[in-house]
Amino acid sequence: MNDVPNMSDWSGYESDFDSREAFQNFFGKSNSQMAKEYRDNISMRATDLRFMPTIPFRYYIIGFKDFLSNENLDDFSKGEAASSLFRIVEFKAEYQKADILPVIRDILPTLEDIAGNQEKYDLSISICGDYSEKLTRIKSLVGL
Repeated sequence: MNDVPNMSDWSGYESDFDSREAFQNFFGKSNSQMAKEYRDNISMRATDLRFMPTIPFRYYIIGFKDFLSNENLDDFSKGEAASSLFRIVEFKAEYQKADILPVIRDILPTLEDIAGNQEKYDLSISICGDYSEKLTRIKSLVGL
């Protein structure tokens, strides 16, 4: 999916406060335009991802994954983005599997990198938990 989601892709966003917030922050913006928004407030924009309709979610979660992989982030931001990506994917895998299944294989290499290199992402196992276990759970939830 390479096209910025259009109005019909966002259908239904009006019915939920969090979806309206996501629409306000993302609508009409490309993934490259969203990199600045992520950089300015990783946690809030990541939260927006969770509440988007399916088509925008699939588009922007790939952009968020690319942001984490391609941006030169400081240790704190890198850890915040990595943990946010895991939380979003785990939530979707458990509660809205249809949203994540078509893009999980695109996201999986980044999840595997995070799980295998927690120290690179400033995610202490003693504080954040073992991301290898989280990855195993995600894979189980999506049938991999």
